[in-house]
This record gives sequence, C-alpha cells and structure tokens, in this order.
Amino acid sequence: MISVAKKRSRGLTSRSLVQGYAWPAVAAVAVLAVTIAMVVGLTMHSSASADSAPTTASARPVAAPAIPRPTCPDKSAGKAIVVGLASQHMVLCQDGRQISDVAVTTGSVDRGAGTPLGSWRIESHDVDRTLSGPGYTVFVHYWLHLFGDIGFHDSPWQKFPYGDTTKYRTQGSEGCIHVPGDQIKRLYDWAGDGTPVTITA
Repeated sequence: MISVAKKRSRGLTSRSLVQGYAWPAVAAVAVLAVTIAMVVGLTMHSSASADSAPTTASARPVAAPAIPRPTCPDKSAGKAIVVGLASQHMVLCQDGRQISDVAVTTGSVDRGAGTPLGSWRIESHDVDRTLSGPGYTVFVHYWLHLFGDIGFHDSPWQKFPYGDTTKYRTQGSEGCIHVPGDQIKRLYDWAGDGTPVTITA
C-alpha cells in the first residue's frame, strides 16, 4: 500500500508539474501569435498607405504664376519709362533696351484713386515740394510731373514694401507713382522733360 501510494503521489506530482507549465506555454504562444498578426497587419497597412499617398513632389504647393513685368517698347529711340500696374514695377528703357527695373507703388484702386492708363511725357521737375489734394497734403523731395496732379515722387511715409501687388490696392497712392527713396533721385536725374511714359495694366 505504501509503495502504491508513493507511485500515485509521484504520478500526481508529475501531472501537476505538466499542468503548471502548460498555461505559461499556451500564453506565450498566444502572445507570439498576436504579435505576428500585428506586425503583418502594420506592414500591410504601411504598404497600402505608401501606395495611396502622394509623392513628395506632387504634395508640394504649386506656386502662383508670376505677374509679367512691363517691357520696353521695341525699336524705340532714346529714353522711355513703362509702368506696369499689375506687377507694381516700372522699367527704364534706353533705345528699346531695359536698363533698370524698379519696384513702385501706384494708385489705390479700391479707394477709387487708381493710376490712369495711357501715354504721357514728363512735363516738369521740381524738388522739395508740398503736394496737396482732396484729403491729403504731403511733402516730397523729388517731383516729376506728368499731367494734372499725377506724377512720380518719393513717399517716405509708406509703411509697406514697394512692389507689393496686393496692399497698393487699399494703401496705395492718390494716383501718383511712388518711387523708393534710393531710386527717385536717379530717376529725377535720368529722365529729362519730354521723356515718354507709358502706364499699362
């Protein structure tokens, strides 16, 4: 009886040991299976995302088309000035060849003070002059008169950059062409009375 009991006791102990180790083994296999499934799923998802995502080149924002600058008149003799309202630039021309491109500010179209289109000639030059009109009085160092109260002059009070193609619409001039301070004297000295000026859209 004692030997049989010992045998049974040994058998139960071995079975208990097997049962004790079986659960961790099953759990480890389950964890491994879940991990493999997750890795495979992530790999497939990444592959699908890569296939459907746009490339870096196509995801780049498309730049707005540049506004064309004014150009010099072909086969013209002598000096000429062309102002482009859309680009807010003017070019100085000599014998049909551009010699300078200058950012400017023109009339505030949204306030009804747009610079008029057309062709004129510089009528006169003046320095250290006070310009006045409805709602404004300003002092300028250089003034090149075109017609009426329209002309080229400096504008040291201007707060936004010359050549800005948006802000001029609400914060631009009363119709004149504002020229940067470091360029107005050059224009004043270069463009004599009678120099043709064309203002284009």
